[in-house]
Amino acid sequence: MFKLLLPLYFAAVSFPASAQLTLAIVRGDNEYLGDLETHKKYDRLSQIIQDAAGEPVKVKFYRDAFFAIKRGKTGEFDMVLGPSQVAANLIKFKYSPLLKSVDLVTAVYVTPPGSGTGSLQDARGMKVGMPHYESLTGGLARAQLNEMGISGKKYFAELHYQPVSEATLYGLNIGRYDVAVADADMAQAWVKKNGGKIIAKTSTSPSKAFSVKETLNPSQADKIKNAMLNHDSIRFASAEKSEFKKIGSMLNTTPTVLPGARVVQAAQAKILIGQGIPVYDVRMKEEFQDGHIPGAIHVPYNESSAKEPEFDGSSDSFELDKLPQDKKTALIMYCDGTTCWKSYKSAIMAAKNGWKNIIWFRGGFPEWKAAGYSVESGKPNKTASK
Repeated sequence: MFKLLLPLYFAAVSFPASAQLTLAIVRGDNEYLGDLETHKKYDRLSQIIQDAAGEPVKVKFYRDAFFAIKRGKTGEFDMVLGPSQVAANLIKFKYSPLLKSVDLVTAVYVTPPGSGTGSLQDARGMKVGMPHYESLTGGLARAQLNEMGISGKKYFAELHYQPVSEATLYGLNIGRYDVAVADADMAQAWVKKNGGKIIAKTSTSPSKAFSVKETLNPSQADKIKNAMLNHDSIRFASAEKSEFKKIGSMLNTTPTVLPGARVVQAAQAKILIGQGIPVYDVRMKEEFQDGHIPGAIHVPYNESSAKEPEFDGSSDSFELDKLPQDKKTALIMYCDGTTCWKSYKSAIMAAKNGWKNIIWFRGGFPEWKAAGYSVESGKPNKTASK
């Protein structure tokens, strides 16, 4: 039924061991590195990049986007081609997206023929099949749930992640799932053949992006970019860092609501702080030192849990004893914007432990700076206000 994820027994391009540049290729949701056509496509692309670079290029393949991002953090490769979430996450590690694929990806929620489910709200308590957790399709679907404040693990009776994208739709065929998440094109073809309907759509993203280290020679980067724009196996267009920052925000976004807290924007936060309400910065020490809201109290949230509404905070740590002793006292929490979950989690933890008047500044420090308000820098406070 499905193509197998075969081991990759041969290198995409054979270059001398002294290769100076390294290219990482991360497979897409519906690509199989053991598939001959996929292999030929990337073999040719790698050759084009080498010719444009004017020097040998070593190629590394990754099946897992998360692992590739982790390796990029250490600067292991000079260039990377992969699903859009890879480029979006690598921006903070000094990689700049140069190109995006013309092909777009949208995730959809599909129900089988005869289902009475007409929306995600109707799907509560159902069995759901989801593409691989690190896939772009799966990321888009989870982002939509996060924005709605829904934890899939809590909201659905069962939530199963599948390593092969087609498996979610196959699960509808055999009655394993009540709802399946799939790429929109794949889902529409399935509905046309089998019946059923699409009950929800996510935002859209380019399927792939090509990024380079910001330290790469600009002239060399331009030559590679121009050569890839003429590559006929994958159609590319020029990309801007700003659009991939938005994609990163979309894929990693926090909920827009927080149970037990009031959500405010920068202008409201400024007024409240001016009224003397204490404000807590829960980012790491280095981030606080680089810049923070004037008068902010630094109480870092040490995060190990998943970025989802119903996170398991047992592996996280947060010094609740540094919050006001009077649990009726109003307090504001913020971190590094809508993709930073630390202030969300610290507010949830505070609410669960009895604080009654929590104000969540969801946009955090980036929104504060964008509003043009003053900032401070320097070492964290040695003591917190009680």
